[in-house]
Amino acid sequence: MEEKEKHAITILQAAMEQFSKLNPHCIQVFVQGQRFINQGDSSNKFYLIQEGTLRVFKVDPKGVEEHVDYRYPGTIIGETAILHRNEPRGASVEVVSEQAVVIGLNRNEIFSLFHKEPLLEKVMPELRKLWHKRSHETSQLLNGKIEVDHYPVSVLLGDIHGFSALGEDIFEEYLNAFLFDLIEKSEEISDYYLGSFTEQGDGFRIFFKDIEHETRAVNCALELKKLFLQLREIWVDYDNSFEKIGLGIGVCTDHMSIRRRVKPSAKENERKNERILSHSISVAAAISKYRDSSSDVQVWVDENTKSALPTHKYEISKSDKKPLEKLAAKYTLYEIKSTPITPNTQVKEFLNNDGFMTPSQHSSTICDALLDGYRTKLQLEIMVKHHLNQNLNQIAEGENMLHLVFNLVEWAERKGMVKQLIKSALADNPYNSKLMKLMKLYE
Repeated sequence: MEEKEKHAITILQAAMEQFSKLNPHCIQVFVQGQRFINQGDSSNKFYLIQEGTLRVFKVDPKGVEEHVDYRYPGTIIGETAILHRNEPRGASVEVVSEQAVVIGLNRNEIFSLFHKEPLLEKVMPELRKLWHKRSHETSQLLNGKIEVDHYPVSVLLGDIHGFSALGEDIFEEYLNAFLFDLIEKSEEISDYYLGSFTEQGDGFRIFFKDIEHETRAVNCALELKKLFLQLREIWVDYDNSFEKIGLGIGVCTDHMSIRRRVKPSAKENERKNERILSHSISVAAAISKYRDSSSDVQVWVDENTKSALPTHKYEISKSDKKPLEKLAAKYTLYEIKSTPITPNTQVKEFLNNDGFMTPSQHSSTICDALLDGYRTKLQLEIMVKHHLNQNLNQIAEGENMLHLVFNLVEWAERKGMVKQLIKSALADNPYNSKLMKLMKLYE
């Protein structure tokens, strides 16, 4: 979105929110799956999204549904109602989040608002541009000139607070060495949690998708927080100016669209100009900049991420709705901290209601404990060779650590060596709580 367009939407948003305070009937709440704009209906209402995620889609003459895009808090929808009186809606809109809160104005209310607010005269040309842009992209999508993939993701953004100012106080070699250590080890942690890591400026971005992506993102964030605190403590010994920096980690969960422009060639269709579109990137980036002081090291998540977490495993603190940098809507944030497991609950956590684990639960628990103790294949190879006198490459294969550990556990089960495997891993990691709890089951 261009700056002029952003400025115009911000003005319009402020005016609509003020109008809704005097006219509460304009505030509408819809629940997940509810459709409140239908393709072909008359365009008589215009909406500003305050909370929730909406899906825009069209149905072609053959009855085939085509996903168009998602819309997020702080954006407008149904702009046709302002620009073209009673023109049929070009697409349908439904709620995909648990609920959505919108401000809806009919045509008379819109123009009454425009008449009272002279600043809104600047909005109309930008709304027209927005309508043309959206119509053009939808047309290209339906004509096969653009292909779009959609899936839910969790996005983690890490931002080092006070890092630029730190460069004025310490040697550049220290600065670069610290950043190199942080980025290198952060990427290793990201790989462990099956994230897709990208370095960016004084921080990083990690995408998580597929099964339990929200939990993996939060666990990764907590490990990154621990890493940063450890590194900062080490580097303070070289220069106490490192005490001034902090790390903000923001995690946001929502839908992502990847748009590719399709260009036919002599051989086959070439996919070029790939463009990632996800509101969660902007929100995670804004959350990562939220802090009370520059030396804070915190993990904050949005409502979608928090609602998907097994809350008994974390200490969660809720904030009031916060305005975030460069975002129109306000967001409720949650600070996440790990919750230590007390000795009385250590063994119970591994048992079902009858006091026993199923075989699949047991294997999964062993895999989880081993992955907690071993981050790289080399570490695992050394343990297997030193304690079990086996060659890891000969007894287990895997394209990543998750698959490798799973196959190793299967091998140990076949050979009746599960207890020996756990005991060996605990010898390498004597303070690993997960391995300690497992070992108790065999005593």
